Amino acid sequence: MIRGKNIQNPILLFVHGGPGQAEDQRGAGLSYSKSIPKDTFTIDVFRADLNEVTDYLIQRFNQPKIIIAGHSWGTVLATYSVKDYSDKYSAYIGIGQVVSSMEAERISYRYVKNEAELQNNKRVLRELQKIGEPPHSEREALIRANCQGRIGGITKKNPPKSIVSLLRNTTREDLNYRNKCNFKLDYIGIENYQGMDKTLRWYVFT
Repeated sequence: MIRGKNIQNPILLFVHGGPGQAEDQRGAGLSYSKSIPKDTFTIDVFRADLNEVTDYLIQRFNQPKIIIAGHSWGTVLATYSVKDYSDKYSAYIGIGQVVSSMEAERISYRYVKNEAELQNNKRVLRELQKIGEPPHSEREALIRANCQGRIGGITKKNPPKSIVSLLRNTTREDLNYRNKCNFKLDYIGIENYQGMDKTLRWYVFT
């Protein structure tokens, strides 16, 4: 999806969060398809996809460099891209920058547990006790996210209609957004996240 009024303006590539939420990363939005091989849902493949999109924008708009912005999961891919292809970008914008996903999970778990204790929410406390502290499997991560919602967190099962309407205009695109909110994190794998965290800490702090 490309938006703008003047093609002479600087080009901003926005890398959305997720993984799996719209707009159009592999397996999301208009790129969603059940036929996409599961073994292509790897960080390396996502990085290659991003580089291809970058090259396409540079060539299409005849600009030597573009600006790249990442949000949440998108900061992971964008950080890698800026490090690997610094000559293609004039600036990087990180929104909700990921530095250590595992540490973020631990902080989130402890926050939910503390809030549940303050609210005397025994159901949430029981579920948290069952899964224990991170690292979590995909199923355990979803349990923690649901617990977060029950104690007043911000996790939502479905995207707000207002957000979807801003991003998409057709039934197919809206359906693809919702379908890929069910993206399987196990496709990427916990070991890839652990390696990713080490790399990101190096990239961000050096």
